[in-house]
Amino acid sequence: MKSRLLPWPRHTALHLRENAGALTVVVGIALLFLALDAASGGLSGEGAILVVVLGVPLALSSRGIGVRTGIAALWVQKPVDPVRYYLTGAARDVAVSVGVTFVLLSLLGIVALLAGLDPPVHPVWTICVLSAVPLVVASMASGASMWFPRTGWLLTLGALFFTFYLRVSTAMNPALEAQRWVQLVGAVLPQWESIVSLLDLDALDASTVAKALLRILLYVVTWIGVGVLGLRRRLANGSVSRMTFP
Repeated sequence: MKSRLLPWPRHTALHLRENAGALTVVVGIALLFLALDAASGGLSGEGAILVVVLGVPLALSSRGIGVRTGIAALWVQKPVDPVRYYLTGAARDVAVSVGVTFVLLSLLGIVALLAGLDPPVHPVWTICVLSAVPLVVASMASGASMWFPRTGWLLTLGALFFTFYLRVSTAMNPALEAQRWVQLVGAVLPQWESIVSLLDLDALDASTVAKALLRILLYVVTWIGVGVLGLRRRLANGSVSRMTFP
């Protein structure tokens, strides 16, 4: 019998069921932020948005495609190319993360309107752009987990916090941006500037959109490549059982 990966609908259903607890926590915290915003008045749900766009990809894409158990699912089937298996699994997890984030942001937007919070000026465009955040975070978590299966999600979270810290520091002290180490570190941190630039509709043109999307996609592809290198390393040192594949 020819070896096949799980069909997309079944994979998605199983993946969501396996991570239902983590997703429930993310949704609960986001709703709590919305409730606090509604009670305080004047806020518009930024905290809930941040929880969703960061929490969902960390919950769904930080298992290293089963690497914690030696990619056992890979060997249950007839042998397949582990790199192809990883790339397919990573693409699926990233796609699921983006899709779930889009749905949750849409639902949170409806809840925010019912709670009396101010909606964004262009809600559909804003939700689409914010869905690029889980695309970036999911690729980071997936790639990091192939090197560090147990702590990949924690390293990704640490990188995200450091990114925000660096943004705040440079905003308060613009002279930091000229320092060499900040420029070098900024090159490997998430491309938030590209995503934020897409939210400024007044300053957008075709060239700006193209450049921002290209930077985001290159960053995502780079992290997928990091994951491939991590998988090859684990295969080479015997961390993952090796079998003959076509």
